This record gives sequence, C-alpha cells and structure tokens, in this order.
Amino acid sequence: MRDETVDNSLSEVLDDRLGTHVRRISRLIIDAKAAALRPLDLTVPQYATLLSIRHLEPTSAAQLARTGQSTPQATATMLATLESKGLISRRPSPMHQKLVEVRLTTLGAKAIEEADDLAAGIEAELRAGIGEDLFDSVLRIEQIAKDLLQ
Repeated sequence: MRDETVDNSLSEVLDDRLGTHVRRISRLIIDAKAAALRPLDLTVPQYATLLSIRHLEPTSAAQLARTGQSTPQATATMLATLESKGLISRRPSPMHQKLVEVRLTTLGAKAIEEADDLAAGIEAELRAGIGEDLFDSVLRIEQIAKDLLQ
C-alpha cells in the first residue's frame, strides 16, 4: 500500500519541474496522434519515419537514423516493418554500389499524405487553442533551453 504523503511529496517535486510539464504535453500530443493514426494501422514512430522518407527521398537507412535520432538497428527494424506493409521499397542505388535507396511506394505516399493530414490537424488544433503568443513563448523556451543546455 502506498503512502499518500510520499505520493503527494513526489507530485510536489515533479510538478515544480519544467521537464515534467514538457513531457506531459509531449505525451498528450503523441497519444492524440496515436489514436488518430490507429485506423490507418500506423504507429507514431512509423508515421514519423514515413514523413522523413517523404521529405528526404531517395534516402538511406543511415540518413534516416541520423535525422530521426535513432540507432541504425532501430531504423533497420522500422524499415523492415514498413517494407512488409508495402509502404516503402528498398533497392540498390544506381549511383553508389553500397547504398540502398529507400523510397515510398504508391501505397506509402497515400498513407503518409492521409496520416500527415491527421497529425497536422492535431498540431493545428493545439496551436489554435494556445494562440500565437503562447506558441511564440514555446519557441523562446526551446531556444533558451538550447542555449543553456547544449
């Protein structure tokens, strides 16, 4: 059985930390996107990978890992899943012998267009809800964090 005093004490500590609130907001956005993408049989990480491919294609697994801040192993697993769903194709590059190009299939292009409309709608709704002044404040907080923490 948990001690309510300990729970309250922890809550007070965490509620006073910026990172707690950033994480909660991020979780709310991810959960909303996950619910919206579920009927498309896509997860948020799959959506993010398809979005990256759309903007970078032709691309490679290594480039996706770098831009997605992921490990090569995690990227390879993600690409295998997307390929098995028929959303991407991988084939040798005509320009580089050792490079395998990653591209969207017709099905993948259709899926990312629909998925991005849903995800962008969630972002737009939140942005409209908080207003431009608060959105600008979020951008300023992000810049301050970069300046202080990187």
